[in-house]
Amino acid sequence: MNASPNLTFKQQRFIEEYQVDGNGSQAVLRAGYKTKHPAEMANGLLRNTKVKHSLENAQRAHLQR
Repeated sequence: MNASPNLTFKQQRFIEEYQVDGNGSQAVLRAGYKTKHPAEMANGLLRNTKVKHSLENAQRAHLQR
């Protein structure tokens, strides 16, 4: 995935991991976030405009391959 200067390293990792299986909770944990509530964190990340747009762009790029 192309690194976006507008995203943190963990946000970029979340996007990469989310594309593996679409499981937000697991993607949060695999991205390195430390939380007792990964589902809530995943929901917040997926609602973040920058993360949402970057994820959509990554999925679109994957479909075009």
